[in-house]
Amino acid sequence: MPTNQSLIPILILSLAILPLFFLQEEFIDAIVVGIDHCPMLSCDFQRHYLPQVEKLVLKENGLVNGWFYPPLLAILLIPFHAFPNPEISWSFFLVGFSVALAYTSHKYSKGVFSISTVFLLICISLPVIHCFKWGQISILIALGLIIALNTQGYFAGFILGFLGAIKLYPLVFVLPFLLQKRHQEFVAMIGSFLLFAVAIPLLMMPLEHVLAYYENTLVASQRIQQVAAGLGGQAIIPTATRWFEDGSYGERVMFGGLIANIPFIASLLPLGILIPSLWMLHKAPKSPYVPVITLLTLSLVLAPGWEHYFCFLPYCWLVLYSNGSTYSRGILVVLLLLQYLPISHLFGFGVSFFTYAQWGGSTFMMLTMLSVTVYLQLRHIKENGGQIEEDRSNLL
Repeated sequence: MPTNQSLIPILILSLAILPLFFLQEEFIDAIVVGIDHCPMLSCDFQRHYLPQVEKLVLKENGLVNGWFYPPLLAILLIPFHAFPNPEISWSFFLVGFSVALAYTSHKYSKGVFSISTVFLLICISLPVIHCFKWGQISILIALGLIIALNTQGYFAGFILGFLGAIKLYPLVFVLPFLLQKRHQEFVAMIGSFLLFAVAIPLLMMPLEHVLAYYENTLVASQRIQQVAAGLGGQAIIPTATRWFEDGSYGERVMFGGLIANIPFIASLLPLGILIPSLWMLHKAPKSPYVPVITLLTLSLVLAPGWEHYFCFLPYCWLVLYSNGSTYSRGILVVLLLLQYLPISHLFGFGVSFFTYAQWGGSTFMMLTMLSVTVYLQLRHIKENGGQIEEDRSNLL
């Protein structure tokens, strides 16, 4: 198993060029058809985003079926309505976000590998590929969360408020700042959210339309959580439901769990993840692993956890690899190969995306990465005990 720093770029480069070698000019079509359902490039963008933007431009009332977002996202996408091939333009826009994600991941993981290697790592990331296929906004969300969690002061809160105005769930990522009793980030987040989520939309539409967007978002969120297990959600509750209660996924109907029938365990597992992680954040609030613990823990706990929600995983992988032992680096290489299985299936190897999603491949990957992070956090606490107590007393 290659864990030497000089061999990892070779492995990542090999994984990046294999699809090009096998699929050649059919590369894009194979991804669009083979990764999840809906054989259409930027499926969500074409079916939901653009029609809702058109309603906004034409000042029509109502919300498109499948639109589950606050009004700011529709406002930001208005320029794409004028492009002749908006789905292609949006895909190029996502490429720009991916470059920015590579730069940010390289910067905040302390640059163990070159920026080109980091970009290739992002290119073979299943969540990123999933985001491109659906034309989702998750690369931008991951980019913003990484920056916010590695930043302090009003700027971090400003970013979280902006992201929350696009998709509500990023607001929860203010948690580590609250545990550190940092008020600047929280106040800035609230102010930024009110600006982007309420004030700016009111410039474009009446108040009752703004409220309709949020009512629809909240109702849709509850409905999605109820069906997340059967649609391949990778948060811990949907995956644990398939593992231990009902393994059905899409048209694959099962009676009982994939692993065993243990009722109620799916509802207990989030506490088993959240409580130890909160304790870790409290014990070492300024540890370099705080952003990784936060991203992994909250993403596991927050349902539904669609695959593209986890575009931050390359950053987490880089942080853990940079600070890991030979043993933990070996685990991370195995995880890198695990998430590549649905990609290699496109050219005749591995397992299909649907099998991977049904068994919770990304859930297992995040749980394992969180375990590695907890180990590194405990080591950090042991090695820096005195300084950590001083940091905690200063926060208090």
